[in-house]
Amino acid sequence: MNPSDVIEVRSRLFLRVWAFLATGGFGIVGIWLFSEALTFESNYTLFLFLGGLLGIVYGWISFLMILPAFTKKGNVLFRIQRGEHGAVLYRQQTIPFRDIQSIDMRRHRYNVRGFLFMDVLIRKIDGTFIKIPAYSILDEEVFEQTVKQEVYPYLNESAKENWRQQHGQAEERTD
Repeated sequence: MNPSDVIEVRSRLFLRVWAFLATGGFGIVGIWLFSEALTFESNYTLFLFLGGLLGIVYGWISFLMILPAFTKKGNVLFRIQRGEHGAVLYRQQTIPFRDIQSIDMRRHRYNVRGFLFMDVLIRKIDGTFIKIPAYSILDEEVFEQTVKQEVYPYLNESAKENWRQQHGQAEERTD
């Protein structure tokens, strides 16, 4: 495999910083609200207490879920081997284009992280799902453009039809 035939799908630094501030910041604000509630100097102590607990729990749990996005692993989310015999490369998995039934980036119900953050979902022809964590730090336009240019031309007809249905009729049929 020639290294020039492999492209890396990278996250955006802006979205990584935003995710860090949104998750970690929510937890820090929760700690501040909780500490303000412990002083009992406000008429809203109960609301500060509950808001602080909610902020701590939600902020830190979501921060821990998205923590790999802030490491080296979060920079390159997955790779694509170009060409007719190309594949999506994720960790130790190789998913050939001809085996893909559908590919999309969205929130899902398959795990708790999927409710909060967007993932790349690949359904193979044999029915298995592969979830590539995108942690909502991959720009949707970059994902769609990359799939249109590098993956779409080599998908089977049912996968192409599925892509056209999911992403509108902007795609021209090449019959």
